[in-house]
Amino acid sequence: EKKKMKLVSVESFLRVRAVDIRSDSTFAGFMLKEGSKTKVWKNRYFVLKNDWLVYYETEQDEVPIGAILIADVEIKYLDSGHNNKQYCFIIKPPQSKEYIFSCSDSFTMAKWVELLSNASYSKIKQNCSDLLETQRKLEEQIQTLKRQQDSFLKTATEMETLKESLKESLGRESKLQLRLTHLSTSQTSFSTSLTTESQKSFKYLDIIDLDELALRLSVSDETNCVVKEGWLFKRGLINRTKKRRWCCLEGFTLIYFNSPEEKKPIGVITLENCLINVEKPSRLSTDPSPYFNFTLHHAITDRGYYFSATSELERDSWVEAIRHSIQFAKKQKVVSEFFGITENGESFEELAKQLPKVSRSFDEILTDTTQLHCFRAFLAKEYASENLLFYFDVENLKKASDKTWMIVAKNIYDQYLGPDAPSEVNLPIDIVNSITAEMNSPHRKMFNVAQKEIYNLMRNDAVPRFFSALDHARRRK
Repeated sequence: EKKKMKLVSVESFLRVRAVDIRSDSTFAGFMLKEGSKTKVWKNRYFVLKNDWLVYYETEQDEVPIGAILIADVEIKYLDSGHNNKQYCFIIKPPQSKEYIFSCSDSFTMAKWVELLSNASYSKIKQNCSDLLETQRKLEEQIQTLKRQQDSFLKTATEMETLKESLKESLGRESKLQLRLTHLSTSQTSFSTSLTTESQKSFKYLDIIDLDELALRLSVSDETNCVVKEGWLFKRGLINRTKKRRWCCLEGFTLIYFNSPEEKKPIGVITLENCLINVEKPSRLSTDPSPYFNFTLHHAITDRGYYFSATSELERDSWVEAIRHSIQFAKKQKVVSEFFGITENGESFEELAKQLPKVSRSFDEILTDTTQLHCFRAFLAKEYASENLLFYFDVENLKKASDKTWMIVAKNIYDQYLGPDAPSEVNLPIDIVNSITAEMNSPHRKMFNVAQKEIYNLMRNDAVPRFFSALDHARRRK
């Protein structure tokens, strides 16, 4: 009987508001809907307005054939597909049957899920609850600061009374004056701090967007591990279809996984030498995804990485976070320019002819800028310049500050020793395994054994060949 009453109410709603639904709708388009009994996919035209998802048999129909109330529903992706279809998601009302849909592509699916989630009452209730909870915590902080201020004012009053009492003793007057001056300075500093914190707290109370509030309250310092994480769509290098990846911005690297639960990443991007670009939509393109696309281009490997967000706000948030990491990486860049090694395009032969004198000691070569520049050009010709760069990067790690040395150490590992290291050095497997194990609890001397191994390799192998090539170039001159 209840089911019949519900059907009658829905049917009455559809007859009365059939005309109003089409006007000022939030979103509309075709999707495949699975039948609840026959399990057969049928193509329907859907219109989302406010908290109702209404569907028609064709786009030209005026009377809909069904409606779903998007109130307190659960919406989830079906990552593995459903019933031989891809790009599927499910709507689960609290006390009704499930609805399963399939879209034409991943972007359309993400758009529908985002709009339906925003229309759900549950999200609105959760947002209000979170905002009220945040306001309550900030008000508690303000009350605590006010109590501390009252305590300081009470102490100041007591000190004023003590001052008048002790003025009678001339021998202790100087000491008392010094103590009161210190108290006055502390009180002024605390009052300033209280005013700043109060303004900051009330500023947060004016924020309506909970996502922006959470972002401001969770801003990480550069030394923290994870700066930002969330879902993005990544386009493959060979298979150019977009796949949903869980991305984690960690220090100077962007790591992506199949899901948040997985511990082993499927890819790591070192941001130190990357350029980020926000793609503008093309008028000739039929794919709406360029509105939310951004690319990363690695200057050394000349490889591009293509990502898409489900909204413009989410894309801009990722772009801002990645740009911040790239800028900070440039400030802390572990390169050998500090030691005079630069690249200006000169060949080894040109540098050898300009070199006036060469020392036969490898240690002297490492300390002389001109000879070192020529030696690096020789190693670049031999495709072995990563050995010299690794040696000096470890030297730079020893000079890094207490705040940045852990980031420098991780960058060295990712650049030269990691699974996808772009400049991998040739080291014994036992040394690499030992360093990999120590990455769980890194220390400043963890690369010393590897640095000594690379030093001996260059001294015993590369340096003799460097002298031979240098003599040959000078004879040609």
